[in-house]
This record gives sequence, structure tokens and C-alpha cells, in this order.
Amino acid sequence: MIETSLKEVLEKEAISREISFAELCREKLRGGSRLIKIELMLEQINKRLIENGQG
Repeated sequence: MIETSLKEVLEKEAISREISFAELCREKLRGGSRLIKIELMLEQINKRLIENGQG
């Protein structure tokens, strides 16, 4: 489910970028997934630095 106002914003973005609404949604979902992975990796690095007395 998606809010009407968010759907309208995404539809306008898709039109301005000349891609389909579905493609834009897939792109946004992939991007969010990558961001989560990056954040988890940074947390692990930070934890290891602290454990080694470097953080």
C-alpha cells in the first residue's frame, strides 16, 4: 500500500525521468536495500575498530 500523495510524487518523478512508475519503484527499493547494507557494514567496521582500541 502507498499513500496517494506519495504515489502522485513518484508518478511525477517517473514522468520527468521518462521511465515507468514500476521501474522507478524498483529503483527506489534497490537503492534502499543498498543503503541498509552499507549502514550494516559501517556498524560492523566501527564495532571492530572499538574492539581493537582504534575507535
